Amino acid sequence: MSKILSGGVIFVKVSVRKNYLHAAYSLSVIAAGLVVLISLFGDLDLDRSREFAVLIVLGILVEWLAVDFPLGRLSGGFSLVMASLLIYNLSASVWISSVAFFIGSGIAGRGNTLRTSIFNMSQQVVTLYGSVYLTTLVWGREISATLLVSAPSGSFVQLFCMIALYFGINHLLVYLYAYPGREGARMHSWKDTLRWDALSYFFSTPFGIVMALLYHKTGLMAVLLLVVPVLAVQFILRLYVRSELVNRELRAVYEITRRLGSRAALDEIPGILLKEMRRAVTFHTGVVYLRRDEDRRFKSAAAYGPYREQLKRDCLIPGEGFLGWVVNNGDPEIVFDSKVDPRVKSDQGLPQVLRSLLAVPLVGETGVLGLVVVGEKRAMSFSEQDLEVAVSLCGTVTAALSNRILAGRMEDWASRDPLTGLLNRRTFYHNCCRVFERFPAAGGKKIALIMMDLDILGHINEGWGQETGDRMIAYLGRILKSVDMPESQVARYGDDEFALLLPGFDERKALLLAHEIRGELADCVFSEEYPLLRIKVSVGLAVAPEDGESFDKLLKAASRALDRAKRNGRDRIVTASDLKGPTAGRSGWIT
Repeated sequence: MSKILSGGVIFVKVSVRKNYLHAAYSLSVIAAGLVVLISLFGDLDLDRSREFAVLIVLGILVEWLAVDFPLGRLSGGFSLVMASLLIYNLSASVWISSVAFFIGSGIAGRGNTLRTSIFNMSQQVVTLYGSVYLTTLVWGREISATLLVSAPSGSFVQLFCMIALYFGINHLLVYLYAYPGREGARMHSWKDTLRWDALSYFFSTPFGIVMALLYHKTGLMAVLLLVVPVLAVQFILRLYVRSELVNRELRAVYEITRRLGSRAALDEIPGILLKEMRRAVTFHTGVVYLRRDEDRRFKSAAAYGPYREQLKRDCLIPGEGFLGWVVNNGDPEIVFDSKVDPRVKSDQGLPQVLRSLLAVPLVGETGVLGLVVVGEKRAMSFSEQDLEVAVSLCGTVTAALSNRILAGRMEDWASRDPLTGLLNRRTFYHNCCRVFERFPAAGGKKIALIMMDLDILGHINEGWGQETGDRMIAYLGRILKSVDMPESQVARYGDDEFALLLPGFDERKALLLAHEIRGELADCVFSEEYPLLRIKVSVGLAVAPEDGESFDKLLKAASRALDRAKRNGRDRIVTASDLKGPTAGRSGWIT
């Protein structure tokens, strides 16, 4: 499974903690909507039930064909809201629009949960009731088709204000509902949402008014006939929105290509991918994992959304859980609803808080280089088209990622000794100079340098063979590589020389470390064929700033100490401070 700290528990706790107010708000809207529905039921003219049923069926059709996007939906349903309000009254309009909206947007293939559908219906009820009630309170009269004909100037002003209030209340309620997830990535801005929704109102309102005016002459036939152009306009809006989405996909591809062409560093590529993917695919949370060569695990390289801090510490193990299976399989996968999909129902982490998931492996010539995972809290948020777009964008990045990884490996190989895997002399010197730039020795921070020489390596090569000598060198390299200190630098400095730079170490701590290394070498049975053969080393140690305030001076001091250790009989430690007094070199007798 994907392990994020203690599994998915932290995700769940954070989610619960942040959603108390959100749950209270949702329940308040639902309660208010149900209260309004119940209170208005008595004002319904049930003799017109058949007409109500026809309008509900038409409303379901319009809502079913609506265009969904993350912060709302584009629908011509407002034309039926307007028509029923002007033909009948507020009670009929509220009940017709709420039932049509509940069935059309909730049950008819939209993938919303029952709770979400009830909230959306209640929001519709509160919005319509609030806007009509406020305008009626100000003007002292209810709006109707008859009033539009008899007093058009004042009535149209009242109608315009009602529509403006409806628009404002609706988006205020949506904003408050979406606010807990505002940290997450969103492809569409509120500016886009307002613009697109305003277009739907602009086209729907005239049709609703004409339906109401013609109803008194032709009955429901006018409504039936005018629904067709409403659906046509809605289809045109769908094409318009889709064209904008395609343009954003192309823009995302262009931006990724442009930024990769500017020679972005390897650690910048995952962040670029997530940022530009948001142009084309909407997601609440996203993370990019990259493969680590040392243990073949996949470490989080970039994350976006409210859980990004937890995700930055996440690590995937191939074969464990759904995401691990995707890594091994190498094929992109889509999860429509994590609560019912058997592949992820028992997984911890992201599947516990995100209902919809896209998982796209970054597959290069050498295998799977990484994994991109994006998710939404709502079920059925992604389609096969979204998966295709994500695969296309990830494919654009994969080639550049492969090249950067290959270049990084070549640079790493060029900077390391092939036998031990330690830094070579040139890279070690360069890195140590940079350490001294970041931590000036004169600033009170101690920096120790240990120079180490394999004793009588030449005799071992002659007596036991070159292979035995190489094995000794490799074994000592493994021990030194295990020295894991912040900013430490470890290198094979020469044929039989090794060096360790230890920022933050004074002479005492460096001496203890040197003795530990010599003790581990002394206790090691290096070869079963030659059980008496041991690895012995001579050690020279210097500490900045006492023995040198620059790396060059510190290196000379440590080298002099190492030379004294070898001249005094090898297999000992000599510090640069020993060379300054009458007891020069005596510390080397401590073994």
